[in-house]
Amino acid sequence: MAKRILHVLLGVTVASLFIWLSLREADLQEVIQQLGAISYGWVIPFILIVLAGNFARAERWKMVLDDETGGAQERRVLFSGVMYGLAANTVVPRAGELLRALYVSRKSGIESSRLFGTVVQERVIDLLMMLGMLLVTVILLVRDERVLNQIFGQEGAAYISALTSTTGILFLSISGIIVFIMLLYLRKYRSRKSGDPLRKDSNETRFLLVIKNFVRGVISIRNLRNWPLFLLYTVVIWTGYVAMSLLPFYAFNFHIDYGFGWEQAFAITVIGAVGVMLPSPGGIGTYHYMVQQGLYVLYGVPVMTALSYATVNHFANLFTILLAALILYVVNHLKKSDDTDEEIPFSELIR
Repeated sequence: MAKRILHVLLGVTVASLFIWLSLREADLQEVIQQLGAISYGWVIPFILIVLAGNFARAERWKMVLDDETGGAQERRVLFSGVMYGLAANTVVPRAGELLRALYVSRKSGIESSRLFGTVVQERVIDLLMMLGMLLVTVILLVRDERVLNQIFGQEGAAYISALTSTTGILFLSISGIIVFIMLLYLRKYRSRKSGDPLRKDSNETRFLLVIKNFVRGVISIRNLRNWPLFLLYTVVIWTGYVAMSLLPFYAFNFHIDYGFGWEQAFAITVIGAVGVMLPSPGGIGTYHYMVQQGLYVLYGVPVMTALSYATVNHFANLFTILLAALILYVVNHLKKSDDTDEEIPFSELIR
């Protein structure tokens, strides 16, 4: 309990700090006026893209689990797990990853530690994707180190400069090759072994079994059969994120006033993703500050307008996630499924 409280306090503290950074010179009356003047024709496509992107995430997860377990996992359960997890993240940073694994474990019978390993694997893949997009942004779109300092801070800019240097790119490339070779080896090694190394009658301790299941989940991608489709889902997910940055441009007429398009949406997506990675509930505060700084420093968008954009974008995404999670909970609660497990109370998702 004490650890959970400390986790919540850390998230609230980080969120409060970045909210203060965003609002310390803000004219709230101006922000309210801008929010009242925006158009809302983009909202429906935005909601559909959020849902489609997360469904693609669930489908990508299903591919990994199906090939790892040899069975077919239920789409509704996996999609529900993804949305429940995102809903939980809005209150306690990163708690949703664990809840997602626990929920799907309860419904599918797969070990929760093994499922959590696949979630960690997914986050590593997303991190690599974000790093790749960050490299493209820094190398092609943002070349001035002073600009990086203004957006990410001096320490953050130093890390980014190191990653985008020749040495950094070489290190990342070699690391990727090593990981790929290890996955190939593990796949061949497993194919030569008979039986399940994680038998229920094993004499190993419960703790060791949990660790082995977790590791097995992390490296489960080694059994993936359809890599092109897996990569396609990954591209679809991140293209959806870019589209989610693009659509609110039309609410503020950025496409007319500043000529914004996919290139600017790509850069703002990367900057916003850095903010979401920080330990703040649902990216509250951190996302707003990073996006505000990105729009202001890179493109000269007025600070208040940039803050309004970040607020609208974040709220639309948050509203869609919470609404979808609530609807899924009601559907799952009413649906007569074959298993006899009780549905997890919705209130438990945000504890």
